[in-house]
Amino acid sequence: VATTRRVRKPRSVHLAALGVGQWTRHRVSSPNGRSDTLTFKVVDRERQAYWVEVVTGAANAGTVLGLLVQPGSRSKLADATLLAARVKMPNGATKELRGKQLEVSRTGYLRVLGPLFVPSLEERPQERQAVPAGSFEGCYRYRTPLTLGGFDDEATAWVHPSVPITGLVKAVDKPH
Repeated sequence: VATTRRVRKPRSVHLAALGVGQWTRHRVSSPNGRSDTLTFKVVDRERQAYWVEVVTGAANAGTVLGLLVQPGSRSKLADATLLAARVKMPNGATKELRGKQLEVSRTGYLRVLGPLFVPSLEERPQERQAVPAGSFEGCYRYRTPLTLGGFDDEATAWVHPSVPITGLVKAVDKPH
């Protein structure tokens, strides 16, 4: 992978706090050759909770799922509280769910937010990873259940605290 940006080894094992305006875009490729784009954006804040948009597909033609989440510790998905969901379909229709309406889909929506929660990185091996966004020195490597787009499997993930929202630099479903 040819890259020009070089990101130094992290000084901390902790992901940066969520902040309005942060975003990341990932290319998700499946073993059958299907490829899609997945974008995470922090678009707003309500008290101690953040509206995180997860866009599957092209920004102007994909499905947008907005989730209002109180993240808790960011090391365990179980610490998160999901307060609301907004689904924007490609045809422009939007539906917001709160309270009892949200209960039926709560578990599935929280799984979509799984990449925002990274277990303790202390004592994890560190490796350099080169991806189209740049060369990242000292990425922390670990195995994790991962849901990204249509990808839902156990994966090896490399995270770097300088990457907003998820820290995710790269993930593969088979260890390399």
